[in-house]
Amino acid sequence: MDLLTIVITIFVTFNAIGNIPVLIGMLRTFSLAHQRRIILRETLIALGIMLLFSYLGNQVLEILDLNLYALRIGGGIILFLIALNMLFPPKTDATAFQQEPFIVPLAIPIMTGPGTISTIMIFSDQVQNNGWMLLCIIGAWLPSMILLMLSSYIKNLVGEAALHALEKIAGMILAFIAIQMFTVGISDYANSVAHLLK
Repeated sequence: MDLLTIVITIFVTFNAIGNIPVLIGMLRTFSLAHQRRIILRETLIALGIMLLFSYLGNQVLEILDLNLYALRIGGGIILFLIALNMLFPPKTDATAFQQEPFIVPLAIPIMTGPGTISTIMIFSDQVQNNGWMLLCIIGAWLPSMILLMLSSYIKNLVGEAALHALEKIAGMILAFIAIQMFTVGISDYANSVAHLLK
């Protein structure tokens, strides 16, 4: 899998476009300057979480006694569920915070949920190069952070309907990636079992 595909996949699972209406609703009780400070801090924390799982993903798998096949299959299912949620979002309104949020629920799980974490762990194992993986994560995180920092302006500029349309397009792309990840995991597992039976 090429590096551009990895960047696009992480960017889509981060779902900055889909999170713009959510953040605006949750942070509406704060001033615009305060909103930006919160978003900047939470996106930096989200970056730290992504890097943590990128570098320590294999150790986490060993501790939990999981193999890469399970991670690919499970990750594909999680990504597909996220894609369905993007295509068919629940009809619930975001509840505004009365006190400033910290880490939960913005940095995790809204920005870096299980889909993003499992995707990064899978790609880290495939790439086997910390430098390239760091560039991929930064390449996906930086535009996501900029979009979220400009969320109020973007919503006023394009309108909420356009944001929802973009989210659905991203959901379709993510669904295709999820199905590929799932089928590759199944295929690799079947090949490993066939090899052991020979």
